[in-house]
Amino acid sequence: ELGGVLPLAMKNRGDNSATGIGDLLVIGRYGLLQKGLLPIRGALSLAVSLPTGDKNSTPALGDGSTDFGFGLAFNTANLPFVTGHLRGAYWLNGKSNDSTKLGNMLEYMAGLDFAVLPGLTPQLALSGYNKGQNKVNGSVINNTEESRMLLGLLLLWKPLPVLVIRPKVSVPVPGMNKGGTIADFYPGLDLWVTLP
Repeated sequence: ELGGVLPLAMKNRGDNSATGIGDLLVIGRYGLLQKGLLPIRGALSLAVSLPTGDKNSTPALGDGSTDFGFGLAFNTANLPFVTGHLRGAYWLNGKSNDSTKLGNMLEYMAGLDFAVLPGLTPQLALSGYNKGQNKVNGSVINNTEESRMLLGLLLLWKPLPVLVIRPKVSVPVPGMNKGGTIADFYPGLDLWVTLP
């Protein structure tokens, strides 16, 4: 499976705001444990994030680096009314300019889908990441590490066989976030289109 994500981002920080295209993400996935008798399905992923977002806007819409990631994802199968998800990925982050190397990042997600109605599925998820310290000209910059843990609620609505609409909102888990700028909440809207 080959997929791509091109985010339209809108960010506000104090009196400043920025709107535009964020960093492009291209993902390739290969299915694992796909036999019908197993209660778990899996996938191996390889991804690249390309610096298509404006890093000079305030706040920045991209980080200016080319990043490579690999990960594993698992979900339960053949269970009535609920599906469990577990994902993890490690990102080898690149340079945001000639001298600044961004810290590598481990991201994770654990979630539950609840089959309420055909074509309409709520999901409750715990997600986050831990990013290492940045380096400038090879020297570690103290206090540049970041960690996030978010509790999210989203709705998967499938109005057409090839289209999934996912409104979502996440809030930081108190005491589990540090570094960078932490928002009060993170809204989003995903549109997934499947091509034959």
